[in-house]
Amino acid sequence: MAVITIPSGLWVDQFTWGQINYGLTFASGDTGTQQTRVLAPPRWTATLAIGGKLRAAEAAKWKAFVLQLRGKINQAALYDLKQSTLVGTMAGSPVLTTAVAVGDTAFAITTTAGATVAQGDKIQLGTGATRQLFIATATATANGAGAMSLTVEPPSRYVQTLGSAVVYSQPTALFRLDNNANDWSATPNAEGNFSLSFTESWES
Repeated sequence: MAVITIPSGLWVDQFTWGQINYGLTFASGDTGTQQTRVLAPPRWTATLAIGGKLRAAEAAKWKAFVLQLRGKINQAALYDLKQSTLVGTMAGSPVLTTAVAVGDTAFAITTTAGATVAQGDKIQLGTGATRQLFIATATATANGAGAMSLTVEPPSRYVQTLGSAVVYSQPTALFRLDNNANDWSATPNAEGNFSLSFTESWES
């Protein structure tokens, strides 16, 4: 199995990003009170779509991407095409100044003095199979020494070590296609109507 990176310059008409949560709710037949338990960690979802009338070179990028995914066999490394980097001002090479434990939704980093991460900004911790993408749930500002505390969702699935890099430019998560079969249309002069639906997938 391989990780396929979304091609540079892929022309996309519609892009969506979302999340699936896995919870089970029980209700009392006598009182109507409810209890909910978490069944699994949440997963990101994404869709990529383009209409018809693509030129040959544009359609070729789509076809290469679809075919390399091999249905659900390979993973796609996707980032938010609408917001590929921060709204905040953080730059340079930020790193974790505390280890991150499984289940954590807050961690400390070091960056440049006064740098910001805006609410809604996406960041990535980890690389390879243990990468995870987070969204900041509140705006954070580094102090004069560059120390910053971030609060994020979803909870961390992995332990991340002190000194690990914080990725903020095109931060990715790993996805698999929701379907093993995908097709596209063609006319004598153009091709198109690609539509891909993904759900986050991790191996460990």
